[in-house]
Amino acid sequence: NYLIKNGQSKKAKEIIWPIISNDLSYVGQYWNSTGFDLWEEVQGSSFFTVQNQHRALAEGAQLAKSLRVTCTGCDQAPEVLCFLQSFWNGKYIVSNINVNNGRTGLDGNSILGPIAVFDIDAYCDSPTFQPCNSKSLANFKALIDTFRAAYTINAGIPKNKGVAVGRYTEDTYQGGHPWYLITTAAAEFLYDAVAQWKARHVLYVDSTSLAFFQDLYPSVTIRQYNSGNANSPFAQIMDAVTAYADSFVAIAQKYTPADGALAEQFNRNTGVPLSAADLTWSYAAFVSMAERKAGQYPPSWNTRRITPSPATCAGTSTPGVYIPATAAGAPNVTTSCQINIVFNVNATTYFGENVYVVGSSPDLGSWDLGNAIPLGAGGYSDQRPLWSVSTYLSAGMTVWYTYVREQNCGQSPVYESVNRTLVVPACGSAMVTREDAWVGPVGTSGGC
Repeated sequence: NYLIKNGQSKKAKEIIWPIISNDLSYVGQYWNSTGFDLWEEVQGSSFFTVQNQHRALAEGAQLAKSLRVTCTGCDQAPEVLCFLQSFWNGKYIVSNINVNNGRTGLDGNSILGPIAVFDIDAYCDSPTFQPCNSKSLANFKALIDTFRAAYTINAGIPKNKGVAVGRYTEDTYQGGHPWYLITTAAAEFLYDAVAQWKARHVLYVDSTSLAFFQDLYPSVTIRQYNSGNANSPFAQIMDAVTAYADSFVAIAQKYTPADGALAEQFNRNTGVPLSAADLTWSYAAFVSMAERKAGQYPPSWNTRRITPSPATCAGTSTPGVYIPATAAGAPNVTTSCQINIVFNVNATTYFGENVYVVGSSPDLGSWDLGNAIPLGAGGYSDQRPLWSVSTYLSAGMTVWYTYVREQNCGQSPVYESVNRTLVVPACGSAMVTREDAWVGPVGTSGGC
């Protein structure tokens, strides 16, 4: 957008767009497949990931329109937005779903997500889960409250003051301590929300967000608050939330050493820095928080004009189109023509089990399970336990393939008892759909 606004649309279209479009193609093709959360620990569906995938596709569609190019995969944005609503359980955001790890789901990624998609011009009822959204605020309170009793250094801090914040209370990594980046992110979240209310000149308190505001402004009620003079309830609430944000900054400052070095974590009992030293993300989180506190906001990404989600979600995807970005310096890799192949297999699975297809060709991983193609369960139902993926295979070759079940709890994968054969048609042929049913042993949950 910067290049377009500064008369360099040609550069944006010929050099930058080919790089971006490949990434967007990948998101549009694989957003509905299970992956890992931002902590690289939980395999499933991550709120933070899905929230950012939606923004990427929505912004990609806007940029493509400006450049008058096609954005393959960006048509999936409404479906991704629809799926994003699945993470709200009526009380808070369950940060990782389609998992069975015994955790509550209250996780710092539900704060980091809203500040990553923050739009100063957004409406607070936007389904993108902006910081000022009532559900985001209710989730903020639920998450922060879990840490009030979790860490010794938080003992005795009143409910209208910030505390040290970690990833999730069940965390055991390096002892499961508070993180600098999440503590400052909590402040940034609140600064963002205040900025959005002030930009709209109005605050709506509803039954979902009421408890959040009661901690900070006890006389608050469910109603609309309009901006007014410095003594108006609106102004007093803004001051209270801003002071709350400042108190999270004070916590981070209290446990930052004199040289200003920011590690990954600080001890839950003593506040002494520990784990990775000089973590780049800790510094980046401090900088973005300081910018929001100073009233510096990123440009709007036009959340008001995003395509709304459908009434009913569908687990769809768009086959990706990948072209080397040669103008940006990528090698001009020559590939043979490929045919769109859809693999459908009926395989009844347990919660947490995944299905892959692996085969003899490089396109199918050359029998290496580490390079196998994951299938999606978007069409799975009691009537038809469908796992499916749309991919591309080199034309005119014969390949052998089989399906594999990835088990939970570190169990060994379960392979089908048959190898299947597929003759990929010649260049220019229509899409081929394989309709298969699982043959062989099945998996059982490890119960972890």
